Amino acid sequence: MRRLIKDHNIKLVIDIHGASKERDFDIEFRTLNNLLADFSTIRELEEAFIENGINNINHNDPFKDGAITQGIYSLDDVDVIQIEINGKYRDYNNIKEFENLIQSLQNFVKQYNEYINR
Repeated sequence: MRRLIKDHNIKLVIDIHGASKERDFDIEFRTLNNLLADFSTIRELEEAFIENGINNINHNDPFKDGAITQGIYSLDDVDVIQIEINGKYRDYNNIKEFENLIQSLQNFVKQYNEYINR
């Protein structure tokens, strides 16, 4: 993965995971206490979720990172964020919540792409 990131000049890696519906958060960002991504990137991602009604967002709690984020940690100029998504947003029986999740991610990626391609 590190070679792929370098060879294709990738600037953003989002490692998406699913969390149980019983978790007490909607979304959790794991960024090794904000060492893996620029603060403004993390803030923009959080705002993208909030704009779509996904408000209960944890940062590095209860966990700080995962294997993929650790493996990419030392690369310069790459924002890496692991996202844990509560099961209620991945439930096809609750299509509105799923749509809000997808819209949040789409909005963030579009905005991030516009920012880095200025």
